[in-house]
Amino acid sequence: MSIEASTIFQTVWNLTNPSTYFQASASEIEDDSLTQEESLASKAKTTFSEKAQQLNVQIDPFVKIHGKLQQIINYEQSKYQLLYVSEEQLSYYTPKSPYGPYYYGDDVIKLIEQHISELTKLYEERPKKDQWKVLFIARQVIPGLNSIIQNYPDASSYSLFKECLISIKLKLEHDISTKATALNKAVESLLKRNENATIYDILNLYADSYPSEVIQKSMAKSFGCRLTNKIFELYVDRSDRISHKTAYGLLFAVATNVTREDLEWKYTEKCKGSATIIPFEKLSQTVIDRLLQKFRNAPDGSNLLDHFDIPISLDKFIVEENHLKLYSSKTLTEHSLDCEMCIYADIESTHIWHPGRIIQMSDVQMFDQLSKFFTEPENAQLFHDDRYISFLNVAATSIAFLNAFQNNREALQDIFDLLLSSLDKIQKKANKIYPAKYAEVYRIHWLTLIGQLNLAKENPEIDLTDYFLKLFSHPIQTDERHSATLECHRRLQPYEFLARKVAYWNRYYLRNKVFLNENSELINHDTLKRRIGTLFHVSEGDKLRLYEVKDLIERDGFICQISAPYDCENFIKNNKPIPLKITFQGTINNVKSTDRDPQFDGTGYELWENEKADLVIPEIIYWMTHYRNLYENRPTFQLDFIGHSLGGSDAQNAASFLSTPILKNKLNPDCIDTINIHTFNTSGVPRDTITRINTHFKNDINKFGKITHSIVRNDFVSRSCHGKVGAEFPQPEKLEILEVRNLGMFHILENHCEYMHSLTDNILPHKLLNFRDLKDVPIIHKYLHGITNSFTDFKGHLRDLIKTDPIAQIGTGTILLVGASLLNYQITIAAQGAIAVCSALKAVITLAQNSGESYTKSQISESVNEIAQGVYYNWYGTQILEDTP
Repeated sequence: MSIEASTIFQTVWNLTNPSTYFQASASEIEDDSLTQEESLASKAKTTFSEKAQQLNVQIDPFVKIHGKLQQIINYEQSKYQLLYVSEEQLSYYTPKSPYGPYYYGDDVIKLIEQHISELTKLYEERPKKDQWKVLFIARQVIPGLNSIIQNYPDASSYSLFKECLISIKLKLEHDISTKATALNKAVESLLKRNENATIYDILNLYADSYPSEVIQKSMAKSFGCRLTNKIFELYVDRSDRISHKTAYGLLFAVATNVTREDLEWKYTEKCKGSATIIPFEKLSQTVIDRLLQKFRNAPDGSNLLDHFDIPISLDKFIVEENHLKLYSSKTLTEHSLDCEMCIYADIESTHIWHPGRIIQMSDVQMFDQLSKFFTEPENAQLFHDDRYISFLNVAATSIAFLNAFQNNREALQDIFDLLLSSLDKIQKKANKIYPAKYAEVYRIHWLTLIGQLNLAKENPEIDLTDYFLKLFSHPIQTDERHSATLECHRRLQPYEFLARKVAYWNRYYLRNKVFLNENSELINHDTLKRRIGTLFHVSEGDKLRLYEVKDLIERDGFICQISAPYDCENFIKNNKPIPLKITFQGTINNVKSTDRDPQFDGTGYELWENEKADLVIPEIIYWMTHYRNLYENRPTFQLDFIGHSLGGSDAQNAASFLSTPILKNKLNPDCIDTINIHTFNTSGVPRDTITRINTHFKNDINKFGKITHSIVRNDFVSRSCHGKVGAEFPQPEKLEILEVRNLGMFHILENHCEYMHSLTDNILPHKLLNFRDLKDVPIIHKYLHGITNSFTDFKGHLRDLIKTDPIAQIGTGTILLVGASLLNYQITIAAQGAIAVCSALKAVITLAQNSGESYTKSQISESVNEIAQGVYYNWYGTQILEDTP
């Protein structure tokens, strides 16, 4: 359950009782073995450990009871049989596994009754607004009880046990029916007296279910007939009633499907009767944003996620998984509504990605980290194998703690003094904690942190944001380099939002087997096409700009969205190019998508090789032509090609094939002002793509603005294929590579999926490699080729090796990769290398079957040696991030 942070903190402090925990008693002070400070420290360790543990246990009572009932809801069968006698005949019976640790009938009955009793008690204790949730959970128990009953034969020895279970089930069904009827009658009597009730008025009455006609009528009043009818067509069956969960789920569907037409309707309704009405197309961005908020916010101004207490994971910026498990989808309708909720959480996360929000630390993480810190304050690698990241985590936690308790001075005093004392001890012992070369640098960092915290404690008006931003560089980085890195970081933040959020919205549908046939092909393409016309914000500087999804291109395992600003007129008035955001979805858990990954000639390149400039490019040309025909002064365009992982390679390939219509005089390059390419942990592309950019654009090379690649160090995907766009680029000053410190060992997916530019509590230092003088050019080009060539060499020679014995040689290749990884203490790469090679096994065996050549031992030895050299030199020789102190 989502609870305001301030409320949680206040509750924690009330439970903690600082006067008890943080003031040493007389007996403790008399103990010579402990100083007062040590006693306080001991209490702090205990307290924060306890509070962290409490907060890690789900606070939500519904999650807690739902967890207890899992043994009933998901009752599973055992695999052994029992022989028993029934009616003087021998029979076999396959029972389910024992119910948890309970083997005897009486114990099972007693435990089930206890759980259901807790469910009943929860219903009685919760306010009316929560009672429908209890009934929702109770309904999930009924099928589970039926399963348990059906597990046992109709033998006399089981008869009493089954009778008890049936009695419990019937009583529960009766209780659910009685309570639901009472809730619904009370609400419907109120609705009859208030025919003008809005959808929020109705949902705030908290029935178990509502008449469908009433919901549809109230939604049409608030959101218009077009949007309401569309939502009902998608998510409401023909039943006369709609459950509470479905009803509020419809609001998320409304919020994520708002189009220009709906905004115009809202504006027209609002202005009815007004003498002077500004034409809709003349409205300012502020008014448009306000209209959009009417669809996405509750009447009290809060967004829907807050209004309905839906918890959001601050690490993933998505609906908390436990919440979705609690209200798990049983039907296509429920699943689709969950998808809309997740998409809305993504849309709302724009505000989290916005540069104005710096430290987003959850209460659980803050107490966890304080607990860790007070336990081992002198551990320089407490939170990370990089000592500086560990320092940054302590700094972020301290600032978050100060901000959380600034209004509770009494609670703050004792623990804050203890925190400062611990920080002071670290700086005094810097020579012992850190390598001699960097000890003084760290001591100054700790002293500065102490000073900043003291200032902010004495003056609540002081904002530590600027100080915290300055910490986003390592001690070895110059001020000049730090400023450039931070500027790049902020500029790329909205592009990563597009690559990691907007591009992936469709994954919720493409991972759902309900929408796919047995070949993982989409059954109904309208599932994706209805994203067209929807609206979302992107941060640009200190503002949020509204964009509209104009087009969606879909092939097997391939998704591209083209979005344009809602207010294109303003760009034309100010004589600025219209930015078109062309975003590509990366790999998702769908067979068609994952099949595109292990292609030897380039990740996902087979589709581009087949369709060439007929993929995506015609749609881009169509929208440029559309806008040029729409406005008299013929605008130009800024084309932003954006993608993560597989989507990053698609973005590079798309930009390169844009040269084809230009060379064939089917596209006038004068209509393009700028071409930008932004990728995040992208897989590589073939040499043909790199050549196409460097040579085919020879006469229009000035059209390129920025080519940026953001890469987590030692991310395995980033090392695939031949290179990245930008290698040997004629204008190296337009290239930027931002390499992020890797997360450490044993993080296979995290290295690849970690957010790089969101300003959250995931603090990751960056290193920027860009053109500053001529000596940097070969370094950049070597990096863009070298980071991928190690794996390319590996695959190239592997092709020869597998001609004799595919499986044996794949094993050889994997061992080489594992060995190289272990030498550099990168277990992650080893694991990912094995996974990658195994995933390519099908293609490799096919290649082997088509070849009749044999290899001599000397040839095999030579190839193995070349692979080892390629892996060794390219793997190690391309790192741009200096070892951190």
